[in-house]
Amino acid sequence: MLAYEGGALIITLLILATIVTAYNAQIIVPKVLGYGIDDDEEITLITPYPEDQPEESDGIKKLVVAALVAYDDIGVVDDVRDEIDSLLGKLRDRWCQDYRNEWEYCERKIWDINSNDPSSSFRDFFEWLDSITTREDRIVLLLAGHGGIRDGTYYFAIKTEKAGNKVKHYVVSSHTLLYALGTLGSALDFVWFVSCESSGFIDNTGYSIENYARNVIVWGYIIDVPAKVAEADINTVKDNYSEGNPAIEEIYDLQMNHAILDQLDIYYGLLRLLSGRPAEESGEPVDGGLVGGNPPGGPSDTVTPY
Repeated sequence: MLAYEGGALIITLLILATIVTAYNAQIIVPKVLGYGIDDDEEITLITPYPEDQPEESDGIKKLVVAALVAYDDIGVVDDVRDEIDSLLGKLRDRWCQDYRNEWEYCERKIWDINSNDPSSSFRDFFEWLDSITTREDRIVLLLAGHGGIRDGTYYFAIKTEKAGNKVKHYVVSSHTLLYALGTLGSALDFVWFVSCESSGFIDNTGYSIENYARNVIVWGYIIDVPAKVAEADINTVKDNYSEGNPAIEEIYDLQMNHAILDQLDIYYGLLRLLSGRPAEESGEPVDGGLVGGNPPGGPSDTVTPY
């Protein structure tokens, strides 16, 4: 009887050891849009930036509501994709119903990063966005993906994939993002990074974006943001635009959690997404591209998996 019990104990311990080993081999993924950062090999791009397109007006004032959605093999970004699509759809529907006199055309677009060539897909998106807009237009842009801070620099993951028992991110730095956004010029009015620690973009670039895009508001998350929190924030903005046309600044001031979400506001006046620009808007409009012709400093020439 003692021998049998001892054998049962050994068998039980072996089963438990197998379960623990299998558990440890899994990728345990929290439902947040960011992870701890591990150094890994670096992929250097030959042409990391989109090429600036000519800014000749086509005579049509356009409202462009767009989102760049990172490829995410673990599915967390997909949790917010539907909410983003719903928000963009609501903005376009409201334009169709009530604001055709403000903007002559409305373009709605979700751009999913191509997992086979994420760096080209990233460039292609900004080149496309720049090619269809001029300084007379308005771009409302969301970027959804994992994010994190490494050595004081914010990185946005354009691709996240499982690599054995680890998660690998292919990322672009704040400086690459600043350059890409800068190609859009004065058309860029609102940018929302739906990504963990994305206020790091604001910390890294500060008011430099004003040199590239006059009159812009940037939102970024200060800490790790659970997907459910991001979904709720997106829905809050969508609900505000279900009937009215409130200012983004007012939504932020009155309804957003300032301990989680940061705002850089260098928009002159109040930004009501569906309204045309006020005549008293300050600051000379700028075409896309770099002021002074030099790329911003920092590790902007790489897409780095970490």
